[in-house]
Amino acid sequence: MASSPDDHLPSESIMLEAVSEDGSTAFGARICRYPSAGLAWIWVHALVAGRFYSFNSNEEAFESASESTPVDGIVSFQRDAARFWTERRVDGSDRLAASLDVAVPAHRDPHAPQTDGAVELRIRASFLSDADPGSTRQGRLEALGTVDAAMEVDGRRASVYALGHWHQQIQGHPRFRQAFTYASLRGREASAVAVVRGSDAAGFWDSGGQRRAIVSASFGPVGANRVIEFGLDDGSKVRGSADVLCTYSVPIYAVRRPGSLVRATLGGAELTGSINDYDPSRTICFPNAAGVV
Repeated sequence: MASSPDDHLPSESIMLEAVSEDGSTAFGARICRYPSAGLAWIWVHALVAGRFYSFNSNEEAFESASESTPVDGIVSFQRDAARFWTERRVDGSDRLAASLDVAVPAHRDPHAPQTDGAVELRIRASFLSDADPGSTRQGRLEALGTVDAAMEVDGRRASVYALGHWHQQIQGHPRFRQAFTYASLRGREASAVAVVRGSDAAGFWDSGGQRRAIVSASFGPVGANRVIEFGLDDGSKVRGSADVLCTYSVPIYAVRRPGSLVRATLGGAELTGSINDYDPSRTICFPNAAGVV
């Protein structure tokens, strides 16, 4: 097996996620390539019929490459039991569009180990942005839009037609050295993407056809309910809270990064999405808040 690279190696990542409006069905799929090391990290999860399935592997051998993948193009990975394929393009109306086709040997476990599981999870999805992409840091693109997905797992079929999030990032400097909280929340009336690192915050709040930059953000302590406040660049505040629907975790070097699927009310708008918390000093993830297994 290939070993995890040092955190300073150049990387490129792509992620697509969606949570249904009622919070009952969701998926997320992320691939991070380290081209110069010939290595890939793959994280995939799905919430279907009250069960959470996940696959984590940070040791997937990948064809080495001296240059990064073209921004508008295909990323493809395959081995005996796992497949991950994405394509990003621009449609006729200049909106960002993407497709995803993933099949992995998942576990019936929100905190899956880095081994192949016994359950095949298949996700096929399309994404179409509904606004210009934003950013939370240099080299990172954040796009919100509509996801149309079909999933097959454990003899069950499920579909998701919901607002979702596509992000991609090219990074050459050290990563995962600083604690952060990252949120992606989407709704019919408003949406937000925000990240907090120490006293710094970045992101955007979309509401009423307008976008405001997020200049401060707080999420309260990790728990079953999160109290949220965004400070916008016009001096206004957006306040609300998020109820955790279920929790999961992914491996990052020697620790696990907790993640959660949530249903939120912010500024009077109803949203669903995810809130993820990373702290390199933590060695365990927090317990499952909602009992989904």
